Amino acid sequence: MMKDIKNCFKLLKYGYQIKTNMVCAVLFFLMGIAFSVIGHEQFTLSVVYFFLAILFVVQSMYMAIYSDFIGASPKRAKVELRYIDILNVMGGIVASAATIITAFLTRNLPSEGPSMETNLVIGGWMTIILYCYMCMSFKMMWVGMIIFFVSFFSVMNIAGSAFTAAFDSVLVGKTAFAIVVFLAEVAIGIVLGHGIRRLLYRKSMSKWAMGAKLRMEQS
Repeated sequence: MMKDIKNCFKLLKYGYQIKTNMVCAVLFFLMGIAFSVIGHEQFTLSVVYFFLAILFVVQSMYMAIYSDFIGASPKRAKVELRYIDILNVMGGIVASAATIITAFLTRNLPSEGPSMETNLVIGGWMTIILYCYMCMSFKMMWVGMIIFFVSFFSVMNIAGSAFTAAFDSVLVGKTAFAIVVFLAEVAIGIVLGHGIRRLLYRKSMSKWAMGAKLRMEQS
């Protein structure tokens, strides 16, 4: 396992625009912190930005897969199916820890919205959507984007409606339970993402998802 983790990070350097993607990952992570400080009403967006930061790292691996170095390698299947899982799991651990820590640090901020516990569970819904989007966006970019935006705004509408009062009545004060549910949702997202990636493995990468330089080489 440790060897796979080391190889995973070594291969990232073969991806296009690795520096740009890493800068974007850090920027989105910082935006996640910023939204959590704004208030509970923005907490779902905070979770989205924490997990979108993972997307930029995963994107670098996809770009590496379709470079000449890895694309022609017989180990491409292992890279696409196993190494991306490693990135998703490790990134998920970091993003989950950031979500839980910021939830605790900002729980006493003035808010007229849902409780911290309800926000964690709703944020977990978003992680499932994001992990599925991460897999689809590289192979079926426009389909993935449509599903993401429809799902995203549906969840946001639920988060801003009286529907959350029912969650609050069950979850308020049950912080440990909410954290367990949130982590279970993250795990479900990773598993569903893996399944989608296996289904789409033989499908070519969407040219719209490629960087400009890689599109030129693939054309």
